[in-house]
Amino acid sequence: GTRQGGSWAGAGGKEAERRGAAPAMPSSLTATGCLMKLRADMKAHDDVGGKKKKKQGPSPAEVAAMVGTLDFQPPAKAAGKATNVYLQLADASGSSAPPADLNPNDVPAWRTKMCKNRIAILQTERRRVENKRAEVEAKIQEKIDAQHRVAADLTWKKREIEFVANHIGDFRKEMARLETEVAEHQQEQRQAILAASAEVGERMRAEQRQKEKGVWELSNYYLDEKKRTNLEATKKQAETLTVLFENIAMEKTVNGVRLREQRLKNTQTIKNVADAELARVQALNETVKKEQELSATRLREKIETQMRLRTAEYIDNRTEQFNQFKKAAAVTNGMQEETAGIVERLRQTFEATSDLERKLRKM
Repeated sequence: GTRQGGSWAGAGGKEAERRGAAPAMPSSLTATGCLMKLRADMKAHDDVGGKKKKKQGPSPAEVAAMVGTLDFQPPAKAAGKATNVYLQLADASGSSAPPADLNPNDVPAWRTKMCKNRIAILQTERRRVENKRAEVEAKIQEKIDAQHRVAADLTWKKREIEFVANHIGDFRKEMARLETEVAEHQQEQRQAILAASAEVGERMRAEQRQKEKGVWELSNYYLDEKKRTNLEATKKQAETLTVLFENIAMEKTVNGVRLREQRLKNTQTIKNVADAELARVQALNETVKKEQELSATRLREKIETQMRLRTAEYIDNRTEQFNQFKKAAAVTNGMQEETAGIVERLRQTFEATSDLERKLRKM
C-alpha cells in the first residue's frame, strides 16, 4: 500500500508538472522537508542559503574612527555561498563510498536512509547554530570588553580632568598671588618715584630762586652804581659850569664892557649847550633807568613764566622738565649776557659823559 501510495503521489506530481501547476511542497517526513522547515524557522536569525546580496560593511576610515567606542564591531567574515539542498542530502551520510543501490521495494531501507540523512542534516544545522551562538557570544563579549575599555578610559579621563582642574586652580591662585605682589610693587615704585620727583622739584626750585636772587642783586648793584656815577657826573658838570661861569664873569670884568655882550652871548650859548647836554644826560639816565626797570620786570615775568612752565612740565614728564631746565639755564645765560651788554652800554655812556666833560673843560 505504501508503494502504491508513493507511486500515486509520484504520478500525481508528474501529472501536475505536466499540467503547468506548481510542484507540491516536500512532505515533512522527508529530510528535505525537515531542512526547509529549519531554514524557514532560522531565516529571521541567519540567512542560510539566501539569495540576497551581502550587506556593505563600514569603510576602513569609519572602522578606524569607531575603534575604542561602544559602537565598534569587528567586521564579520563574508558568508559562503549557499549550498544546494540536494547536494547536502547527498553528502549528509558523511561517507565517501559510492551510494548503494537500494531495492525500490525495500521500504525499511529507504526509511532508514532518510532518517540517517535527516539526522545528519539536523546535526549539521545544530553545529551551525552552535557556531552562530558562539560567534554571537564572542561579539557580545567583544562589545562588553570594548565597554570596559571605554569605561576605563573615561575613568582615567575623569582623573586627568580632575588633575588638570586642580592644576588650573593652583595656577590661578599663583597668578592671583603674583598679580597682588606686582600691584604692591608697582604701588611702592610709584610712591618712591613721586617722593623722588617732589624732592628733585623742591631742589630745582631752590636753585632757581637762588639764581634769581643773584640776578636781582646784580641788577640792583649795577643800577645803584649807575645812579651814583650819574650823580657824580652831574655834580662835576655843575661844578664845571660854576667854575666856567666864574671865569666868564672874571673875564668880563677884566676885558671890559666891550666884550660883555659877546661874552653874555657866549655864556648864553654855553648855558644852552649845557642845558641841552644836561637834559640829554638826564633823558639818557631816565631811559637807562626805564630800560633797567623794564628789563628787570621782563626778566622777573620771564623767570616766573619759565618756573610755572617747568613745574607743569616736570609733573607731566621728568625728562621733558630736565630738557626745559636746560633751556631755562641757557635763557638765564642769555639774560646774564644781556645784563653784561647793558653794563657795557652804561660804561660807554659814562665814557661819553667824561668826554663831554673834557670838551666843556676845554671850552
